[in-house]
Formats: sequence, C-alpha cells, structure tokens
Amino acid sequence: MLRLLGRKLCCAYLLKDGKILAYSLHFSRERAFERLEKIKKFHSLQGRVCESEKMDAKLERKIGSVLKGRVARIDTGIYRYSGVYGELLKIKAGSVTTYSQLAARTKLKIWQVILALARNPMLILIPCHRVIRKDGKLSGYTPLGREFKKALLRAEGFTCR
Repeated sequence: MLRLLGRKLCCAYLLKDGKILAYSLHFSRERAFERLEKIKKFHSLQGRVCESEKMDAKLERKIGSVLKGRVARIDTGIYRYSGVYGELLKIKAGSVTTYSQLAARTKLKIWQVILALARNPMLILIPCHRVIRKDGKLSGYTPLGREFKKALLRAEGFTCR
C-alpha cells in the first residue's frame, strides 16, 4: 500500500527478471490487479504479477521525486505506442500539453493517444496526468479519477481551471 497525496493506494506489479515492466495503482486491491491485466494484455507483456511492500515504498519515493520535477528513466520501447510515452517524459512538472498536441507530435489519432494514456504502464512516472483538453479543462484520469489528476497537477505547481 502506498500513500500518495493523502490517499492510500494499492499497487500490483508486473515483474520479469527482477525488473518492473508495469504496475497499476488503484484505491482497491482487486481493481489494481484487474487494471494490471489490461495493461499486460494491451502491451503484450509477460511476467509475474505480485504485490510488494518493499517495492511500494520505493515507488512512493520515485513518484514523489517525479512530482517535484525529476524525470523518471524509463525504457518506453517495450510498450505499444511507445512514442506517446516518450513524449510524456519530455513534459516538465508543472507544465501540460493537450491531447491534440500530443497526437500531432506522435502522428497518431487522438483516440490512439487516449487509449495509450488509459493503459499507461507506469502511471505518474510516465506523466499522463499532464495531458488536458484543448479548452484548458481537465478530463478523466484512468483509473484514479479527475480529482486525483487535479491533485497531482497542483502538487507540481500547475493551476487547474
């Protein structure tokens, strides 16, 4: 269980050869595992699914550093729509982009970008929360909801509409 922005989150990990390939955060254990299965299938990943308090503590620290402006080092090449994740890693904390800008930069359709964001294998470390609508409003945030997205952006110093 992680503590993030005053909330308790359950985490499920996908491991291969001791390396975290993906993880899923949710308010319930069951939903974290369900979401990880969707991520695993979407990206055609293989590995062992598990929980770990030790990994939770490490991930909590890494997420904290990302919210303070540090960029996570992630090899996005193993993921479907890796270009989307690579572009997200370029967005600095406290900054945002729009779905249409991200689609243009990756030469994908907006629906493909949205699908890639919904199946983000490293939520928050790959900062999909930094994507907003072109009218400046916040959209949903799979799987933690719009209010959590707003809290993440505020923690980074971005003023939400």
